[in-house]
Amino acid sequence: MISVVIPVYNSALYLRSCLESLQRQSCSDWEAILVDDASTDGSADLAASFAEADKRFRLIRLSENGGQSAARNKGMKAIKGNYLTFIDSDDSVEPDYLETLLREIGNNDLLQTGYKRISIGGDIIEEKCPNWGKRFTLTSPCMRLYRTAWLQEKGLRFPEGMIYEDVLFSAQVWQQKPKIRVYHYTGYRYLVNPESTTSRPHDTNLIFSKLQEQGIGLFQFNALRLRLRAHFIKQLLFRK
Repeated sequence: MISVVIPVYNSALYLRSCLESLQRQSCSDWEAILVDDASTDGSADLAASFAEADKRFRLIRLSENGGQSAARNKGMKAIKGNYLTFIDSDDSVEPDYLETLLREIGNNDLLQTGYKRISIGGDIIEEKCPNWGKRFTLTSPCMRLYRTAWLQEKGLRFPEGMIYEDVLFSAQVWQQKPKIRVYHYTGYRYLVNPESTTSRPHDTNLIFSKLQEQGIGLFQFNALRLRLRAHFIKQLLFRK
């Protein structure tokens, strides 16, 4: 069984599309852990309605807003599946997404795939896949399937209290040298949402300091560095 962890915070406009995309899956052996991070816009009630109607959905309500990392960590503690994947609450997946992940992971610890960038209007902006020569260029914890036992053995969790926690989590995953397969597939639909957390300027220096604390040097020479630099430039442009 595949466990899907979905952190939910004030995403009522997009959450239904996300959850309905799971219900349309060709693979039926899954569970979805919805972790509401103290939403104030009705997201929790919408999530609850899905959990009441479909027992594959389980809702966990957090009393205080702790951020996406805290929500993901809470969800990871509740999973029952042999495999784990993450979906953000404003994104969605193609009908064959879970079936494809499960079929292609084989005996590996981690399967890395790509994604489609989708506009608010539903148009495909572009498709991105990991480069076979530089397969660690995607930093999101989504678009992957993890073997649960491997994650638990390594004790991997998301760092809390920071933005771009996905960068540090991914680096920690790769430092553990998982047995990994990279598969050219773009069944994850990433919504380009101007209201999302990562669309706003943030303190990029914090990210670099956290990476340095972990002794991570691979970021100096790959596309992750370029991504962080782009956000740093954005921060400067937005600075008054």
